[in-house]
Amino acid sequence: MRAATIAAVTWTVSVSLAGCSGRPAAVPKSRLPAGATVSNKTAGDSILAGALAVIERLDEYLDDEAARQVSERITEWRRLQPAVAGPHPDPLLFALPERLRVDAEARQGVHGSEDFRGLRDLCWLAGVARQARERRAGEDAVAVAAELFDWTVRSLASVADPPAVPTADAPGSRWLLPGEILLSGRASGPQRAWIFLELLRQAGIDGVMLATGGDDGLRPWLPAAIIDGEAYLFDPAYGMPVPGPGGVGIATARQAAADTGILRALSLPDRPYPVQAADVTRLVPLVAADHWLVSGRGADMAAAFDRLHGPRVTLDTAGVLDRAREGIPGAVQGRGGFWEFPFETLSRRRADPGRLRSAVQADLAPLDIPTLPSVIRQYARRPPVGTGADREESRFDIEERPDGPRFLRPLFAARVREFRGDIAGAREAYLASRPSPREIAEAVATVPPQARDGLTRTLERMREDAGYWLGILSLAAGEDRSAVDFLQRVTLGEHPQGRWTDAARVNLAAALIGLGKIKEATQYLRADESPQRFGSRLQANAERP
Repeated sequence: MRAATIAAVTWTVSVSLAGCSGRPAAVPKSRLPAGATVSNKTAGDSILAGALAVIERLDEYLDDEAARQVSERITEWRRLQPAVAGPHPDPLLFALPERLRVDAEARQGVHGSEDFRGLRDLCWLAGVARQARERRAGEDAVAVAAELFDWTVRSLASVADPPAVPTADAPGSRWLLPGEILLSGRASGPQRAWIFLELLRQAGIDGVMLATGGDDGLRPWLPAAIIDGEAYLFDPAYGMPVPGPGGVGIATARQAAADTGILRALSLPDRPYPVQAADVTRLVPLVAADHWLVSGRGADMAAAFDRLHGPRVTLDTAGVLDRAREGIPGAVQGRGGFWEFPFETLSRRRADPGRLRSAVQADLAPLDIPTLPSVIRQYARRPPVGTGADREESRFDIEERPDGPRFLRPLFAARVREFRGDIAGAREAYLASRPSPREIAEAVATVPPQARDGLTRTLERMREDAGYWLGILSLAAGEDRSAVDFLQRVTLGEHPQGRWTDAARVNLAAALIGLGKIKEATQYLRADESPQRFGSRLQANAERP
């Protein structure tokens, strides 16, 4: 029976795992012949490769079906492994405040859905990190870290919710996990920092959150990339790396402590920068961690994922803290631990699931809209027309399948493809997410009257979101003219006070700078009213013609 089970799960894996790693994995290409035997290691690798293959193509699945298939494969993989005592949580968990520690410990008993969610999020992060490494091939780790930070700031529009430290007056509501943050494309400063640190880890670069303060408590400041014994500083709230001495390069913690002008240069006449050189001599490193990682749920899969060149599913917390202290002036041996914000996220989610559902729905509703048959037929008949933003009227191919069309949810498909580096496929799906007003009216007419207003708003949101993300996709590809078209004409032109207004201004400024239109770019930067506005004003000052 055991051999039959192993043979049954050693199945064809024909898709690339590039979305979860940067290196192709060698996996079995066919079923075992009758009577053949195989080691548990080989069979297990094949099973996990199959789980990654499902995650790689989530745009072709409904969530429940994908979660079921991945969870079943992980369960079968664990059945083949030698008996173990169970997950071993990171010892630093027990240094967290009790209310956060209890929440983290409680999650250790949640298996299937958490395994799927944790592995899915890591694969998306690994896909983004792989693309950054490829764009910076041949350059040093600092350049890769800068590329990852640029992606984070460009791709995650700055919002205020949730705050770094919630209070009774400002409890926050958007307590999203990494994959939800990526899908939404909107993040507060702490959420940007969390994503950036997770991207660094998937790229093989140590990163920590730096906190200031002493015995009166720690105040998280900004994330740092730890490279060759130095802590390079990036400020996600300002949307910029901290400039080095004389405004050149990226400042390190050591430089910021020695040169008072480095952090003073981040002050504005009406807004002093909240951290100064003296504070940098009392920094404490904190590790950002998804609770799924530090609960030990992924640790048993680490060796197999290493062989498959898959996502990094373990975290050497003690090692990261030791290496971080080397780059922090005045660091005290033994000081440091987990950054509380990710665990606060889990605690808030558990404390008020209804509020969380409302927040997630507000952010992600357009991603759950399936491709409507009427829209499929109309798009499939269209010839390609126009260039740039006008490609929204272009044809895309529909692959008819027994279980339905390939585009189950076009906006979701676009996001997933962008994360794994399928830029042409992402563009195609974003375009498919921009039905015309006439198509929206026709689609809405097919649903009951009581549902029409809600569906109309969601379809219009889908169109708005897709237009903005097409601009971001163009900007990332270096297509500045196309980015200007989408961000200026489509996003700001159609929705001058929309949900992407400030982010469109900031990214439009980047495209205009690329085209040499500095004066126009600085006007857009100074119009930024988002939480990133102080950094935008500093950038406008730096770009002054």
